Order: sequence, then structure tokens, then C-alpha cells
Amino acid sequence: MQNLINPALWRVSDHFGSLINNSPGIVSPDLILIEDTMEFDIVKGKFTGWRYNHDWSDKIWEERDYAFGHAVSIPQFHFGVYKMTAYLPDFRGSWPALWLVDITGKQGIPPEMDLFEQFRKDKCCTAHKVTATFHDGPIYGTSYSKNRRSWLSMDFLEVKFTWTPNVMLWEINGKEILQITPSEVNKYPTLPMNLLVGHGLGNWGIEDHKLEPFIVLDLTYQPL
Repeated sequence: MQNLINPALWRVSDHFGSLINNSPGIVSPDLILIEDTMEFDIVKGKFTGWRYNHDWSDKIWEERDYAFGHAVSIPQFHFGVYKMTAYLPDFRGSWPALWLVDITGKQGIPPEMDLFEQFRKDKCCTAHKVTATFHDGPIYGTSYSKNRRSWLSMDFLEVKFTWTPNVMLWEINGKEILQITPSEVNKYPTLPMNLLVGHGLGNWGIEDHKLEPFIVLDLTYQPL
């Protein structure tokens, strides 16, 4: 079993840019701490980030009101069992997540496996709900996606994701919530992929006075 909490395994800046979709924040390497745990902080201020234009020929720079931590694995990972334990942040607007995506373009994006995401859109209900999703191809605009939600009784999260040539299986806090086989989708992932993990923000009435980090306690990978 490989311990993935190792700063040598992660790139804390993203070559796709520091602006993530329509998020009100930017990715900042200053807000990531990888030691015995992985801590992804979030702050409010004035920050400038960039993204590529539609044909990837130039960078577009924009200002945002927040910055947050986000990391992409340098190595790619393949079939095996992925496990994570973490403490989830407790404020409206937070968007912690763990994904598997091929950033090399060999498979194209999607497919994408969202091992978990939490969208904190209110003060109560979404604090106890996380989502696991598989995004199929060929592109996001016409992507087939299949997702399931799991309800939590506390802010402590355990994720187990099993990926084999025959099945993808998601388990949250010991409960199976999603299973996908190759016959169900157009583009079952068969090549190694990169892990993406971090904090984020959605435009959901962000509670500025409650900003707190997303803390990953354990993250491991057991190849088949």
C-alpha cells in the first residue's frame, strides 16, 4: 500500500491555470500544506489568476475574491483501491473534492471519476451529504454522468474507491453508494489517471466569517 501524503508526489500549481471554471476563487500553492496530513486552506482577499482561452493560444487573467488550495498528482495511478479519510470544512460555499482525471489527454477529459465531492449550498442539509459521480465522454457538454449521494452523521469522511477492469465501486463511510461496469458506459477508463484533491468554492452565499480548511488525514493507494 502506498502512502500518498508525500509532497514529492504532488504539483501544487496547475498547468491548466489557476482559475477553476466559474469559481469565485483562484488556486494558490501558498494555501497547501503537505506534511503528516494534507491541509487545503482558503482565504478572502484580492487575487489574480489565469486560464487559457478557448483555443489554448493565450492566457486570460482575471481577479477573484478568494484563494484556495488544490493539488494534482505528478505520477498517474491505475487499477487498485484508493482510500481517504478527512475532516470536511463546515461553512456554506465550500467545495472539497477528490477526483481521478487523465490530464495528459491520452484518454481525453472525460472520463472522470469523482471519488467524492461536497457542495455546501445551505447551512444544514448539504453539510451531511457527499456525492460520488462518474462522467462519461466524449465531452462534458454531452457527457453521460451517473451519481449517487451519501448522507453523513458528522464531518468525518471515509472514502474507498475500487477500480478494476470489470467494475468501479464507490464506498462512503463503509456504505456502497455507486457501482459501474463497462457495459453501462461509452468510455470505461482503462489507462492510468491523475489524482486531483483540494478545496474549492461555489457561489452559494459564502460564509466569509466561517472559512476553514479541508484536512486529509490519510490517502493511500493499493495497486491490483
